[in-house]
Amino acid sequence: MEPLPASKRPCETPRMDGHHLVATAVLVKADQILLCHRHPNRRWYPNVWDIPGGHIDAGETPADAVLRELREELGIEVRIESNEPFRVFDPAPGLTLYVWVVTEWSGEIANRAPDEHDELGWFGLDDLERLELADPSLQRLLADALELVHADQEPSAAVREAERSGQF
Repeated sequence: MEPLPASKRPCETPRMDGHHLVATAVLVKADQILLCHRHPNRRWYPNVWDIPGGHIDAGETPADAVLRELREELGIEVRIESNEPFRVFDPAPGLTLYVWVVTEWSGEIANRAPDEHDELGWFGLDDLERLELADPSLQRLLADALELVHADQEPSAAVREAERSGQF
């Protein structure tokens, strides 16, 4: 029997050896992306703009975690097209992000976690250069997410595998 891909397996110990597993989403509305400004008092990545999401809890799949995080942080229910994320990557040592692109949700987006974020905003790609992002790789990720939405197609399995192996 083939093992399940990481995005479909429950996490047994999501922070073992200091490695953080995080489920996130790029919320897209027309040509804009929702970003959350991380509160200046946050221990990790304070005072920068980031995509919503959070740690994957023990026993939780990455797909379940992104649904929970968006409900907790933004007060919305989302529909993800696939349990497979748009991208899985390691922007820093000890950090793995599972990223979904979300274009449909119910409820009104609101900052339900003011201790985590002190501001929410919708931004176009041209706005990103003036923002301090949590990681420089976010700019490319957000551009790719918008391209995916506008192309209305999923990347091929070969492209996903190349991204996971670091070839992109």
